[in-house]
Amino acid sequence: MKNSKIIYDFTQNMSSLLCANLTVNESLEICASVNKNCSSLCKYLLKEISAGTSLASAIEKCDFVNFPPYYKNLVNIAQSSGEISSVFEKLFSYLQAEKKNREKILQSLLYPLFVIFSTICVAFFILIYVYPKFSAILSEFSLSSSELDFSMKKNLVFIRVSIYVFFMMIFMLFCIFCVYKKSENGRFVISKIILHLPGIGRYISYICTKNLVFSLGLLCKNGMSFVEALKCASGAVSNCAFSRQVQLLSLDLASGKSLSESLEKCNFFPENFSSFLKISERTGNLSDCFTQMESYFCSENDIALSRFLSFLEPFFILLAGILLLILVMQLVLPIFNALGGAI
Repeated sequence: MKNSKIIYDFTQNMSSLLCANLTVNESLEICASVNKNCSSLCKYLLKEISAGTSLASAIEKCDFVNFPPYYKNLVNIAQSSGEISSVFEKLFSYLQAEKKNREKILQSLLYPLFVIFSTICVAFFILIYVYPKFSAILSEFSLSSSELDFSMKKNLVFIRVSIYVFFMMIFMLFCIFCVYKKSENGRFVISKIILHLPGIGRYISYICTKNLVFSLGLLCKNGMSFVEALKCASGAVSNCAFSRQVQLLSLDLASGKSLSESLEKCNFFPENFSSFLKISERTGNLSDCFTQMESYFCSENDIALSRFLSFLEPFFILLAGILLLILVMQLVLPIFNALGGAI
């Protein structure tokens, strides 16, 4: 959280100062003096730039603030194109939207997660406190509890196995995350799976497309060919599988294949993105086309997030309902059945 806060404050200050026509050095000096949260970062970057390092290289080498890959690549693209103020303005808009989306997701999940947590607490209370006491209660009333004892033992085994399976799944997810962080193939496979997930895959696809379109527009505006721009802009995409597909598209075009033929192999791109590119190929007006695409995919990104959240909230509430049903079937019904038999 601290890392994200530093990046957010740094980008906000740099965006405002660079838009006021200050140089990078002047902006870093002022940022270091007015914002304590990112003062160390600004001083480090100033020191590196004074030693002859570019801003993009200094951000790349920074080891105490973990900048995302897309951030590093967009700053590199900005220095190549000379649009440093425009890129920081766009980066701040992106981080602002990302922060707003995180808050929106958290707000939507707060109630269903609370319901699930309460259900689990109730289940553990019955498991730990109610079940062990119930045999003693029945014996006080001279009721035969052998059937209930057998049922309780069977259900306790089921619950224990379920808990073991749950923690095994958590452990497996942790291992997958470690593979994702360390292995290039692991990152690719998991990124590919994420893009195929219902709801979230569409949302991630629109985020990647928005970043790609922004980078392509910036590079093509400054005279870079479309093929070279694709190769460079692939690094601005955070999803590994999506980025690799952009690189493959660039290689196909460089080998002489047509854009339409190359796009047929790209199954991660939104359909409208391919349509926009085909239109721009015919008109030859790439810069204006990318500006329109950026605006379009910003809007589509918001729509995709709203749809994803509208699916996510009832999903967690349904999950809480399933947990309650299991609780009743495995813990409560056997007790009432035994009581009914005893009476």
